Amino acid sequence: MLEMYLVRHGETLWNQDHKYQGHQDVPLSEVGRRQAKELAHWLKEVRYTAIYASDLSRAYDTAAAVADSRAIKVTADRRLREINFGTWEGRTFKEINKIFPDIVKQWMENPAEVNLPEGESFALVKKRAYQAVKDIVAKNEYAGKVAVFSHGATIRTILCSVLDLPLKAMWQIEQGNTAVNIIKFPKNHPPIISLLNSTCHLQ
Repeated sequence: MLEMYLVRHGETLWNQDHKYQGHQDVPLSEVGRRQAKELAHWLKEVRYTAIYASDLSRAYDTAAAVADSRAIKVTADRRLREINFGTWEGRTFKEINKIFPDIVKQWMENPAEVNLPEGESFALVKKRAYQAVKDIVAKNEYAGKVAVFSHGATIRTILCSVLDLPLKAMWQIEQGNTAVNIIKFPKNHPPIISLLNSTCHLQ
């Protein structure tokens, strides 16, 4: 059985300002860097065989903090990126709702099928991200422990995939900065979530 620690990145300045980040490469804030160190300390006894991350710096640098004390190189995978929010990136929800009220309404009601302006749909995110997860599980031969660092919305789509839930359920799943989720992947059994949205390591 493989045990996957699925982790959201640390805080950024855009998180503080409640701005949609998407594919924008927004770095960790000072708070985010501290969160990554606290996470690394909490996970220091876990023996990972591999560590993977989105190639965006806020996820990759969070992963690097955990990998720092281990002889493991972080493997970047673009499929673990956040959803491409297109023209929404850099804007707050209040601004987006004012400019695109009809699209926002459709998006909240049916996130799987709505393509964001110059962006992508959550159905596409779910497909690419969960394929990355399945490839990681297969590559590690259903054994050991791995860490996977990604983004809030992307992680929610993965959790919906694991639980076979419609994507609309993602609005009911919380993911704090550096939140840890643990998913067990038995070889001949559906995956099992044993920890969800844990941020107990934050001071």
